[in-house]
Amino acid sequence: MIIAVIGRKTGSADAAHSNLCKLLLDFADTVYSRGHIVMVDTETHMNFFRDANGELLNDPNIMFKPLETIGNRADLAVIFGGDGTMLYTAKALSQYNIPMLGVNLGRLGFITDVPSDFPHDSIIDMLVNNEYTTEKRHMLMVSDIVGNRLALNDVVISRATAKVIEFKIFIDHEYAYQARGDGLMVSTPTGSTAYAMSAGGPIIHPTARVLELVPIFPQTLSCRPLIINDTSSVSFELVSGEANILVDGNEVRKISEGMTIEIAKADRKIDFIHPNTDKLRYSYYHTLREKLNWQHLPGTPRI
Repeated sequence: MIIAVIGRKTGSADAAHSNLCKLLLDFADTVYSRGHIVMVDTETHMNFFRDANGELLNDPNIMFKPLETIGNRADLAVIFGGDGTMLYTAKALSQYNIPMLGVNLGRLGFITDVPSDFPHDSIIDMLVNNEYTTEKRHMLMVSDIVGNRLALNDVVISRATAKVIEFKIFIDHEYAYQARGDGLMVSTPTGSTAYAMSAGGPIIHPTARVLELVPIFPQTLSCRPLIINDTSSVSFELVSGEANILVDGNEVRKISEGMTIEIAKADRKIDFIHPNTDKLRYSYYHTLREKLNWQHLPGTPRI
């Protein structure tokens, strides 16, 4: 089995993850010692595979390759990072259909299922013995006059200045409504626990085949989040003001009055690996309870 090992994409191990270099090295050693081929992407190599003096390590037992090469050759990928690293890697590898397992080094970890202290041998056992389930996550394609970009969480169009923007929304080319406010986000079920949730959108199970449209601080209070079929397309026309497009939290570019943005479900999908072992078993509802503190009732002391 060829296992890709990918580290978080901030370029450094911050104070909260000061042991990340050792964690990646130890996991790569475990993969090799168990008789499997280790591939590490070149960015992870440059950022984290270094000795105590900061010198770059070139382990002959590890293949250091660009993500494109990994995509063409690896059987699966194990990602050490937070949800942001999973988003970045998922889009980069989406055309190769590689299943991905996330080891959580972030604050929440809605899409990274494995705790950072979970034994590495147990991770290998799980992968070798197929003690996991896979779940397909759908993506969005956002298009404008410049080109196309993929989103796994959301596409956000927000005001670029202190002034509110005015915009029209068309669904499947049919006029839906016009609104004024700070903007609009179009989210996948995966992204429903991210910015969309903070803006008042519903939490959507990741297997639901829907998209959600969440207005950002609309002036008309009856302009509420809207759930539509994920086979529908959404057109955003900027009527007045200046706005930015952000795809999974990264600014793509500014748009001006009269411009239209098209958003629809992309052809590509991502396969997430979920643990299903005696030691670790994935449950979406357990994830929500744990990450959102649903298990704590008002007035109940936290233990």
